[in-house]
Amino acid sequence: MNRIYPSAIDRMMSRTAVDLVTGCWNWTGAKGCRTGYGRIFVDGRPEYAHRFSYSHHKGEIPAGMYVCHTCDNVMCVNPDHLFLGTAKDNTADMLRKGRHGRFRLRGKDHPNARLTEEQVAHVFMNRSDSHSDLARAYGVSVQTIWKIRNGGIWSSITSKLQAPVSGEAA
Repeated sequence: MNRIYPSAIDRMMSRTAVDLVTGCWNWTGAKGCRTGYGRIFVDGRPEYAHRFSYSHHKGEIPAGMYVCHTCDNVMCVNPDHLFLGTAKDNTADMLRKGRHGRFRLRGKDHPNARLTEEQVAHVFMNRSDSHSDLARAYGVSVQTIWKIRNGGIWSSITSKLQAPVSGEAA
């Protein structure tokens, strides 16, 4: 029996949700762990979903060119929101729109975030439970708990909080 697999464009469209307010086609499939951009496999190779959408709807992407977002939404794959530019064009666009301080996804906006801001605050303030107990309770690694308590991650939340002095009740 032959199996019929959906085309890459059908798979892409099945993993998008249209935002009626912004017009963005928000990618709901897999995301790149470091970039936050959507990822899709095309002919067995991973591609960024926005680049695949651009090439499918508008044509080939010349070597060295970036696919930029007019909407500044890295999850958007709407071809009407995508345009080609050089690295210099992309940086100029970022600076013109005032995004230079927030282009790296952090905290709850990071695609791999498992904790809420309230949970992070609890981990930071709760010094009575062990790292391993909190890691088990929240389904994260002991290293994640250690990094939260020591300001390595989620510092945008923890820097606003006052950690209890060692031995002090939480």
